Amino acid sequence: MKCRILLGLTVLGLLTQLPMPVRLAAESTVGESHSRFISFDAPGAGQRIYEGTFGVGINSSGQITGYYADASFVYHGFLRSPEGAFTTFDAPDAGAYGTFPYGLNSDGTIVGLYSHVAYVEHGFLRHPDSTFATFTDPDACTTADGTGCYGSRFFDINDSGEIAGSYVDANFVFHSFLLNNGGALTVFEAPGAGDVTGSYQGTQPAIFSALNNHGEVIGSYTDASNVEHGFSRSADGTITDFDAPGAGTGSGQGTFPVSLTDTGVIAGAYIDASSVYHAFLRNSDGTITNFDAPGAGTGVSQGTIPENINANGEITGNYIDGNNVSHGFLTASNGVIVTFDAPGAGKENGAAGCGSTSGCPGTYPYSNNASGEITGYYIDGRNRSHGFLRTP
Repeated sequence: MKCRILLGLTVLGLLTQLPMPVRLAAESTVGESHSRFISFDAPGAGQRIYEGTFGVGINSSGQITGYYADASFVYHGFLRSPEGAFTTFDAPDAGAYGTFPYGLNSDGTIVGLYSHVAYVEHGFLRHPDSTFATFTDPDACTTADGTGCYGSRFFDINDSGEIAGSYVDANFVFHSFLLNNGGALTVFEAPGAGDVTGSYQGTQPAIFSALNNHGEVIGSYTDASNVEHGFSRSADGTITDFDAPGAGTGSGQGTFPVSLTDTGVIAGAYIDASSVYHAFLRNSDGTITNFDAPGAGTGVSQGTIPENINANGEITGNYIDGNNVSHGFLTASNGVIVTFDAPGAGKENGAAGCGSTSGCPGTYPYSNNASGEITGYYIDGRNRSHGFLRTP
């Protein structure tokens, strides 16, 4: 583990700031038993195949962040207010690939990544006042498009302003880091992480919900045999690795933690020896319980894929059924699992293996807050994506 101070975060004015309270023309509300769905499209989102809006994160006040693909397949960030007003934005120097928000804390600060004109990725921090700070790890690769360089990425931010992220070095190996609000950077590796040149092995935090308010971070690492394992790093730097019972040991299989509460409870997925997804819950004492959503398929790339656990212990995510269609689920703290579909979600059979790329038609919940609100996106029957908000 190494620590260093970075003083080169550049705070810039917002390049594209479009406060657009477009709501009624872009949204529809549908009741669903004891819940309500709001479907939304960000202003400027494309309407052709594979374009559209992707909800990613929701915070305690109901703000939603995510990204959208426009008619030229360029991605842009957005922030949706609890009232439905949209602000769209681009990170400074974002190129033809675009801007991807991932993390959102309680005061509306957003982190993510953007790709500049050479397709090298950089982290960004967007403050609530719309100013930006951009970030490149000094050890990150900086080569141009076509070489396999991924650069630096921000994945999550907690309420203290700490940021979890990763970078790819010149040998194309991943490393994780924590960046505090004073600019101190701590880089760390999980024990057992592989470092074969060109392998994209190494250590990465989870997206959106990797970091809690005590400075604990979770994620996964790829070993020298390309098997995935989970890790939890405490605030004092102690790293504990773990595997979910039943996780496969073949290349591309293993354990993938996805979300962490302030009490140290972890939700995640594992891929078994048959390349089927299953969910797990790891308590703060290290005990692990596996579960599957009702209706989850048992074929390759099918199964149950959790995405987030809120402060009440409720887990949301999606499952891929036997027809390769994705559906949402919510696991209450008492273990009861409710399944749901966003109105308008595609229900036709998907392509074999689509679950490994999130390209199956259907519903994809991504995060939930303590009020029980869930955001994510759904893919309709024409392969267009739309954001959604599901409220209790």
